[in-house]
Amino acid sequence: MQQETDPDASFEATQPKPKPARKPLEELTPEQRKHVDQVDLRCLQLCIGTLERVNGVSILLNGHSLRN
Repeated sequence: MQQETDPDASFEATQPKPKPARKPLEELTPEQRKHVDQVDLRCLQLCIGTLERVNGVSILLNGHSLRN
């Protein structure tokens, strides 16, 4: 059953509640930290791949860094 939305409702009223921030790294177990690191690495790989496609060149092979 789908919930009907009010077409007159404000945009803010229809937004989902934000997720709470993740725990500080110091509070994570080694297994949790490994998982977080793997997710972060995968996100970076996706970002680099997207930038390479947009620019049409390999960022890493040309000696550029993301800080330039």
